[in-house]
Amino acid sequence: MRTVIGRGLIAASLLTGAALGVAAPAQAADTDLAISATRLVLEPGERGYTGTYHVTVTNTGDEPAGASVRIVEPVAGSFRGLRPSEACLYDGPVSGRRVIGCGLPGGELAPGEVRKFRIDFGVLTTPRDVAMSAADTTTQLVRSGADTVLATATSRTLFRSTTGVLTRPQPYVQDVQTDLSVTSPGEVTLTRQGDGSFLGTLPVTVRWGGDAPHDELALETLVPEGFEFAGAGNDTMCMFPWCYLAGGPFAPGQTSTLDLQITAPAGTPTGTTGTGTATAVASWRYTEQTDIDPADNTASFRIVVG
Repeated sequence: MRTVIGRGLIAASLLTGAALGVAAPAQAADTDLAISATRLVLEPGERGYTGTYHVTVTNTGDEPAGASVRIVEPVAGSFRGLRPSEACLYDGPVSGRRVIGCGLPGGELAPGEVRKFRIDFGVLTTPRDVAMSAADTTTQLVRSGADTVLATATSRTLFRSTTGVLTRPQPYVQDVQTDLSVTSPGEVTLTRQGDGSFLGTLPVTVRWGGDAPHDELALETLVPEGFEFAGAGNDTMCMFPWCYLAGGPFAPGQTSTLDLQITAPAGTPTGTTGTGTATAVASWRYTEQTDIDPADNTASFRIVVG
């Protein structure tokens, strides 16, 4: 298996390991913090579905009180952030879905204070003309520096249909395997530069299909001895032989084209040829994923020194 060094944040645990269950709204006896949450309705749009649910935290006691926020997302890869924004770290997963630990917006609550904030989600799947449902979203208050759950609220998750209805929802089933494909013109000609070296640019297009969860997409470019892969332009982040596709997770049908730069040193005879490959991979939680058809994840190309 390839080793892909991701450009994203390194996954880390804010919380200490105990498995999370999905519980009914409750308040533990050793805290004066209570939590409630509205349902999550995901609305269809140009890039799948987006939605927000509202959380209310109340300090019912006579002393200031604080906690961290722990969230179990309803669909793998759907968490987008809190408003007001707070730093978050990933933990988990629970049934393939991420567990996210965040600071409580606004910090500690004064006695009697009621605090409201929002949590945003997005599901990159093709909108359907039927309503759908997914797992409940769990929001917990966790004692800072420990793994004690102080209070829990659950939010029902619904996808509104493209016709505007929420009734009679069908279960949403997310893809398990990725569906990547790579295409290129199949040949790149290297031309002589001012310093005597040779350079050619090969456009390679990566297409994403399906809705499997993923953090990022990367393209591995390999060329034979005597040639060098020199990147894909100043706007593309590369950690050779990997280049990372900009834009974060992709929606079904989305494409991205990288202009791969292939070089040969000065003194390389004109007419020299070789064969390179460009292979796309998807990572989820910093692990390379299995594709539904690995054969079309790689495009071969001929290199000609001209």
